[in-house]
Amino acid sequence: MKNHGLIQNGRCSCDLYGRFCGRGQAPQLLYFYKSGNRNFIKNDQSSLAGFSLLEMVMASSLLAIILGITFSFYMTGLDTYKTGSAIVAAQSQLQIKLESITEELIETAESNMTIYSWADAQMGNQEALCFSSARDANDNFITSNGRPVWQSVVVYAPYANPTHNNRGEIRRYEDFGAHNFPLNITDITANTITLDDDTTFARGSGSIILGNVATLDAQALQIMDVNPISISIDVRVILPKGASLTIPLQTSVNCRN
Repeated sequence: MKNHGLIQNGRCSCDLYGRFCGRGQAPQLLYFYKSGNRNFIKNDQSSLAGFSLLEMVMASSLLAIILGITFSFYMTGLDTYKTGSAIVAAQSQLQIKLESITEELIETAESNMTIYSWADAQMGNQEALCFSSARDANDNFITSNGRPVWQSVVVYAPYANPTHNNRGEIRRYEDFGAHNFPLNITDITANTITLDDDTTFARGSGSIILGNVATLDAQALQIMDVNPISISIDVRVILPKGASLTIPLQTSVNCRN
């Protein structure tokens, strides 16, 4: 069977070779066929067929479900990635801080180190560490006859910073000058740290060693042993979406002086 032309509304709008003459409008298509010596007219409704409303609704619903599931998996994976990245970044930063403390403690003498324990009003049971340092104000390590010459007294102590919603910090306090070691911390209040030679430090002064970013909150400083020095620091890491994770840091230090 061979298609030879078009008929619009029952009127031929083409010649037998299918050339369109352009007359009239065609709401439906009728095909003229010739088979042998007989002519046939066929109403081709399939060329105008489309999706029903029910099919469109079902297809749209299925597509929405698939997209919703895909988006849910994507967001879950993204949250997991952000959480993991935050933990890795915090651990890396904390390790750097802990190594800084360790390097300083290696240079002191165990006989010049003292520990003070107290119950902080904001942070609970805490410990502070007091020791001597042979580094001067220019960070030069001073020696005489191969022995360190003590230049300052250093104190490491936790501090709940009231300007940051009492976020926990580990602060380093230092006083240069002549001191008779070992020195002991005699009192720590909300505002001051006092040593037994009347040296005092304002709690809000000193340098922030740990907890100086919004995602880190130092929870506790504990000195578990002195020979060798065993230090434990608990740090709460603020994760995305307000979650948190406490990371314990521990290190042991052997003083070389």
